[in-house]
Amino acid sequence: MKLIKAIVMYFLLTCILHGSEEFVHDPSRFFLFDERLIGYSSGSNGVALQGLELVLQEELVEHYVPVFEDGVPGWIDDIQIWNKTYELDAPAVHQNGEYIFYTVTDETDDQDSAYNIQDAIGVVKNNGTPDKPDWLDLGIVVQSRGEQLGTARAMDPSILEFKQNLYLIFGSHAGGIYLTELNPESMKLKKKPQLTSTLKHKNRFFHLAQHLDSNKEESEIEAPFLYRKGNYFYLFVNWGKCCRGVDSTYNIRVGRSRSIKGPFFDKAGKSMNSGGGSLFLQSKEHFSGPGHAGIAITNNYGEVFTYHYYDAEDNGISKLAARELLWTETGWPKLGQHLVSINKN
Repeated sequence: MKLIKAIVMYFLLTCILHGSEEFVHDPSRFFLFDERLIGYSSGSNGVALQGLELVLQEELVEHYVPVFEDGVPGWIDDIQIWNKTYELDAPAVHQNGEYIFYTVTDETDDQDSAYNIQDAIGVVKNNGTPDKPDWLDLGIVVQSRGEQLGTARAMDPSILEFKQNLYLIFGSHAGGIYLTELNPESMKLKKKPQLTSTLKHKNRFFHLAQHLDSNKEESEIEAPFLYRKGNYFYLFVNWGKCCRGVDSTYNIRVGRSRSIKGPFFDKAGKSMNSGGGSLFLQSKEHFSGPGHAGIAITNNYGEVFTYHYYDAEDNGISKLAARELLWTETGWPKLGQHLVSINKN
């Protein structure tokens, strides 16, 4: 329950102090549409999922057409049974925004409840265009109940298509990061059922990464992003705690594998299944708690790495950053110059 309260309080305080115009949290990767870079982020101030336009030439991030402007799908009431925030988080895009996957989550302190956490990943299809959307709700992709070490939580989706197969990468805390295959026609799981609640369901998913806290009592890993480059698949994840403004301990780690199903290893050769993950980006200067990686392919700037951070010079508000993505001679990613590091309105 502490995580949900922290997220809700952070969203509320941010909106009170700054309104929703500056806020960018849990951004998706960006894609090109009509020579513009379009993406989506977690909702705030009553907007369930927020559209974004990234204008690199002007170092500008602007809010764009939101998703579910007229109200969220009805099934969300069945997930958010304790706290009906209608906040939808951590979107992931597929086919240049034709499909958006997103997180719905809820928790309770009720000790008499059969379970205290409920999560789901939903998907919506855009039958229009990003600037003139026509949204069609496709419902739940995968749902989870409870949080135990070794179980998969249905949160923080990432999507990758490879050799005409479509993969969902997801997970937050609990058992860590998992991969499963989707039906590219329905956007639903190839393996049934959609609900995962106990350890016995773990075998339906490929386990990609895990990271436990110093006491080995709690998992601190989430926000996966899988990217293919050359002969490798690169798995970016977040370690640490989010949603605490400048006190957030989020940092981005990376590992790679020649197989989409892993195992993924860091630069030292340690498996990400066993706590491996090379440090890629951490808090520095006023950029606190960087998280939720994405990579955009652009016409003028090549590969661009995007993420959110909490601005220590602006009351810890969550903003979007974009930087050049470069590669070492040994095939590991590294960051170049800042392309966008502030919001201008």
